[in-house]
Amino acid sequence: MTESTLNQQKKALREYCAEKRAQLSPNEIAAANEKLLRSVLSFPPFLAARSLFVYISLPREPDTHGIVEYAWAVGKQVYAPVCRGNGRMEAARITAWQDLSPGTHGIPEPLGRPTAPIGTRFDLSLIPCVCASLRGERLGHGAGYYDRFLENTPTLRLCLCYDKMIAETVPTGLMDVKMDYVATESGVFSCVDKL
Repeated sequence: MTESTLNQQKKALREYCAEKRAQLSPNEIAAANEKLLRSVLSFPPFLAARSLFVYISLPREPDTHGIVEYAWAVGKQVYAPVCRGNGRMEAARITAWQDLSPGTHGIPEPLGRPTAPIGTRFDLSLIPCVCASLRGERLGHGAGYYDRFLENTPTLRLCLCYDKMIAETVPTGLMDVKMDYVATESGVFSCVDKL
């Protein structure tokens, strides 16, 4: 498959997913987030993790705020993404919501905080998606920040996705990093045995 064809397939799937996501009511999203929170908080690698890399969710994304607050409450180290102008992403530790300011695309980021060295190991990383498959294929928003970050970061990769945004297959290229697990409101699914 050519790069152009792959990009067209990804664009079409993003548009389809945007329409599906727009159909989710606030009540559906709230109920899904509550169940998804329970899925993550009962996931053994999350319970055992001492260091977490976690995306800071926006409205209509699987919510990470409860996960972050629980992690702080039990003494886990929490790192959040910092996007750089060159398409690279780094991680900076956060200990309170006040550590975040609007950054790239208005997404809250720990701006001005020291970043972890490239290659720092995180016990578990929570990764966002537009949609994902249960084989670990993940479709992001297209900028490639997470794929570039994950290729240099030793970590267990957990993608958060609503059940209604799970696809049978997701078009991927050589640069697309696969997930180890996908968490939905129905539970956490291992992708390793489906590759």
